[in-house]
Amino acid sequence: MNCFFRPFFAALSAIVFCGVVRGESDSIVYTAPPFQTPSTAENVTFLNLCIIPEDDSFYVSTYDRVAAAVDLAIANANSFILPKAIRLRTVFQSTGSSCSQVQHTVVTNILGLLRSGVTCHAYVGIGCATSAVAMYGIAEQYNVPIFGCPAAGASSLSLNATASRFPLLLRVPFSLSDIGLAFSTFFTRYNYSHLSVFRDDSNSFYSFTAKYIMNYFRNFHKRIYQHSLETPFTGADSTSQRRKAMLEEAKNRSRVILLLTHARLVRQFMIQARSLGLTQGDYVSGS
Repeated sequence: MNCFFRPFFAALSAIVFCGVVRGESDSIVYTAPPFQTPSTAENVTFLNLCIIPEDDSFYVSTYDRVAAAVDLAIANANSFILPKAIRLRTVFQSTGSSCSQVQHTVVTNILGLLRSGVTCHAYVGIGCATSAVAMYGIAEQYNVPIFGCPAAGASSLSLNATASRFPLLLRVPFSLSDIGLAFSTFFTRYNYSHLSVFRDDSNSFYSFTAKYIMNYFRNFHKRIYQHSLETPFTGADSTSQRRKAMLEEAKNRSRVILLLTHARLVRQFMIQARSLGLTQGDYVSGS
């Protein structure tokens, strides 16, 4: 990495740690950092950070809540990290409902942004794996990095199931491999070998998480993978009888149950588990 881009990536990392934004429309908004003193350098290079959150992301917060953090991060990067001849500025473009509804909207909206004359030197704010994979071809064509927030699970959508397919995708916050490693470490520490996974298919996040964790076990913890059973269900249609049947089936084959669903349903599962005597310390649940 040459000296020009080293401070640029350092500044971007600071921005990604501070937060990402979520928009409420498809409009393009240019923003300048607050309280920024104009540079006196004769030749200033402006680098555009294209902030591209999804409208239906299950990772990021609302634009109103985190926009100030992004502006503050850019102001700090311009004041304390970057040389005076380089300045960051942001361009906002919603990717639409690209997480779970219309996945190609991210391509449509980013192409519209580029055709309007905007040059993106980095993309920040993609949260969902589907959005990151869908727009990766654009980033690859222009050789522009994508800072995922977190874009976790993208490698589960590639044919080779490794992150090597996406060298321009940088996931600073975390990735699903971290979750897979955490579970693997837990199973090894307590010598668990059988796992039951309850996967809520009403939200694509839980489906992707389950798929990635199982891929992780297949590659790095084959014993768990060979003794794991996934049970899909739809959270919105979940009934007490259905939850009871799932728990009774799981308790006959494993002592660890992984719940991938909303917190409200986790609570209902735990209430049902208590009625079945599964909360006395013999069984472990994770969510």
